[in-house]
Amino acid sequence: MLQDRIAAFLHYGFLPDVDEAFAQAPWCRPRDERSLDGCSVEAAADAFRSACRALLDPVPAGGHVVPLSGGLDSRLILAVLIELGLRDAITAVTFGTRGTLDYELGRDVA
Repeated sequence: MLQDRIAAFLHYGFLPDVDEAFAQAPWCRPRDERSLDGCSVEAAADAFRSACRALLDPVPAGGHVVPLSGGLDSRLILAVLIELGLRDAITAVTFGTRGTLDYELGRDVA
């Protein structure tokens, strides 16, 4: 059972179905059950932006290295740091396989 969960995490980068006992594992975060049903797109975007900022609050002093793979998560981190006025403290680096979309997209964003 544990090996299956670890394999799923390594494959997806998250655990798609988290049971209550497994949610306590250090690599697993409990789901937020709050709903945004009936919320406007603007209000949902504001809630998401606030949640992202809260993850980086307080922002550590000094430089920030953001590895960009072309995925949404790394671009989100970059965008939040820029919105917080830290553009000059950011070094973006790309990784991946040359010629693949992930690598090319990350390079273009950087």
